[in-house]
Amino acid sequence: MNESQPARPREAQAHRSQSQPKDEECDRVDDRTPPDESEPRDARDDANADAGAAAGAPQTDLGGAEKPGELIPLSVRGIFRETWSVFASAWPACLMIYWGATALSWLIINILTLTLASLNELIADRQVTPFLEFLRFVGLVVIPAWLWVGQNRAYLKLARREPAAFDDLFGGGPWLLTTLLALGIVLAFTGIPALISFFTGELMLERRGAVSMVALIHKIAENEIVPHTPEYRAPIAAFYAVFLLSYLVYLAVMSRLGQYPFLILDRDADVLEAHQTSLRWTRGRAGMTLSVYLIQFAILITAAMPTAVNLLFIALAGMSFVLPLTCLSSAVLYQALSSREAEPVEDEE
Repeated sequence: MNESQPARPREAQAHRSQSQPKDEECDRVDDRTPPDESEPRDARDDANADAGAAAGAPQTDLGGAEKPGELIPLSVRGIFRETWSVFASAWPACLMIYWGATALSWLIINILTLTLASLNELIADRQVTPFLEFLRFVGLVVIPAWLWVGQNRAYLKLARREPAAFDDLFGGGPWLLTTLLALGIVLAFTGIPALISFFTGELMLERRGAVSMVALIHKIAENEIVPHTPEYRAPIAAFYAVFLLSYLVYLAVMSRLGQYPFLILDRDADVLEAHQTSLRWTRGRAGMTLSVYLIQFAILITAAMPTAVNLLFIALAGMSFVLPLTCLSSAVLYQALSSREAEPVEDEE
């Protein structure tokens, strides 16, 4: 036993000497390992998968997408500069969305009218006629509203630099009823001042012994020619004054509540939530939103002015571009307001 004890240190030293080259060899192997191998395998795989997806994804740029974190300037100039940028990059889609909805609305309404008229002739029952007229009235309201919601959905995609398709026009069904109820509230706020101004104008015309605006509207509805006589000058002037005043009141209401259509279809908000959110977003910014709507109105009037000198073709060509442009600017305004939702709002002076 005493002779075997001194041999243990030598055996241990020999064991260390044998294992040392293996350790050095492992170190050399580790030195050849790439530095990023120290990362977890799952993280590397996820990063490579994301990079591959980004490289292989189809480009749907509509004219220079905004940089990450870049916001649309919340000003009249910024809104219309962004609108023109989107329109210049995607003008075929803008025109297709607006005039496609207009053509579809006209086509569907005319088919519905002819169908109901044919049913009325086939049935020949006076008790059924009021019901068919009610269906026609519902069609005149529901069909344009349905396509209008889909049109807003498509323009919101374009405002966000996303591709919009013709099928988007048919996707407004889930939000149709909510949008109509919210529109009813807006028209209620607008209709009261309009009715007051209308009946005031009628009272003034009656005192002057002139033709009433009701008679003028009835003549226009019957496609009769309005004579250019002194008795019709006063009701025509009164009609334009009432229309202009009513539209200005409508724009004033829309400067606070005008974001409701996009809030309903974008965030699935209910009627009250949409109006409350619109009021909150536009608090302190009503002047800016009203300026946007006034500029839209001024652009439309300017495009329609050639009709005053019988240049109907020029007016139609201008309106064909102006109408989609103004609709797109409303979606851009919503996008600018929604992107600044978390920012504090300062009251306008």
